[in-house]
Amino acid sequence: MALRGFILLFYDAPDDPEFQAWLHGPHFDEVIAKMPGVGRITRLEILSPEPGERRYLALLHSDDIEATVAFRKGPGGAELREDAIVHGVRNRHDFAARVIYDTGQG
Repeated sequence: MALRGFILLFYDAPDDPEFQAWLHGPHFDEVIAKMPGVGRITRLEILSPEPGERRYLALLHSDDIEATVAFRKGPGGAELREDAIVHGVRNRHDFAARVIYDTGQG
């Protein structure tokens, strides 16, 4: 049975509308289409980041975190990361986490 989990991706990025349109449209669409297990992405803005801390957090919701992590370690994951960097994403740091408890699941 596949394990549910998340990729927690902390990063900085431009504020401009063109970047936002690319990220929320073509980029996230491509991530969902290519990355196994990922069916949803939630993007959050950190309200009061300390100096030097990242401003944004993306949660990649995965129904198969092991497949998601394997993809991210391969050439497909590298291609998506490079595309994000070219568009202005910087100061990235990510973690993979599996769900151990969720009050929203029956």
